[in-house]
Amino acid sequence: MDSKLISIKNGVHPALFSVCRSLILLFALLSGITEAAIPGKIHQIWIGEKLPEYLDIISQSFKKVKGWEYNLWRATQDNFFDPNGKITRYTWTESEHIVQEYFIDELFDNEYSIIKSILVHNKTSKDNHLASLGDILRYRIVHEFGGFYFDMKFELLNPEELSDLARQPLYNMITANEFAFSSAQKGYLSNGFFAAEALHPALTNMLFTAHLLEEKIPTSNVDIFGPGFFLREIENWYRIADPEKKQGWLMLPHTKIYPYIDWAPNDEDLAADTTPIKPIRKLREAGYDFCYVKADPQFKFPQIYLREMNYLRVNGGSGFFYQYPCKKYPDAIAMDHFDSGSSWNSHDRYAGKHR
Repeated sequence: MDSKLISIKNGVHPALFSVCRSLILLFALLSGITEAAIPGKIHQIWIGEKLPEYLDIISQSFKKVKGWEYNLWRATQDNFFDPNGKITRYTWTESEHIVQEYFIDELFDNEYSIIKSILVHNKTSKDNHLASLGDILRYRIVHEFGGFYFDMKFELLNPEELSDLARQPLYNMITANEFAFSSAQKGYLSNGFFAAEALHPALTNMLFTAHLLEEKIPTSNVDIFGPGFFLREIENWYRIADPEKKQGWLMLPHTKIYPYIDWAPNDEDLAADTTPIKPIRKLREAGYDFCYVKADPQFKFPQIYLREMNYLRVNGGSGFFYQYPCKKYPDAIAMDHFDSGSSWNSHDRYAGKHR
């Protein structure tokens, strides 16, 4: 994630938060619009040899959207250096499984020089720049085919609501606010999830601007095509966009896609005399995924919680604990596990105990 993200300010655009879907549908019907702009396609990308077991498991959730097409795009770094290199598209529908191959220099013809520059820089830099490669690929794939992009570490929780979103005929682009871990920050627009119709002008402008930054790749030490770039380019598009296109941009609240708890316990909130420092660090590294809960009555002693390392006692709050992991995501469409150490997938939920 970019360290210098641009904050979304209140009032930037009228679709900042969720809109009542029934009103949107009514307006669309009255306007004579009935066909959805964003196709029922899901795209995910994996660059590497073997797909880790836990990613394969959570990706199965995306195959549960009835009537949709799920696409997993796969290649290795070597494929991108090969003059005849191909990227493979594995497509699943309810009735069939299709495998298609595309020549990389043809599918990503306009971005090919950017891709090569990123990979060359990745070999010589001490920093990992493969995220930049994933950014360029996702922008072009959604621009070319339309649909919904999700990072590989997402899990779909509510297929029905995702399908419902795509059926709304007025939406031609959907993004989500990603709250930062600090409650003092307003939140950011992330590119880990987004959706758009094919050839959406915001993505067209994004791919054009990427060429202007190509000369900066050899000296960059951050992901220059990541969330900050994504937000900046969408805001630039929005300033000059056609009013009809503006109305088609839906911004979801973070609880729908990134259901983080955007606060974390302070040192003074924790009972330092009884709480080991190691669990505290583990919880914080896990992404501040906490719930404020009352102790389960079947457990009479706080020491049991601490041994399990699932709870931390709230200082001064008798019988209250910070629970880890937090499993209360009632409104979420999907959830970003963010990395294999995130608290919500840290125990025995997935095979292989991938921690």
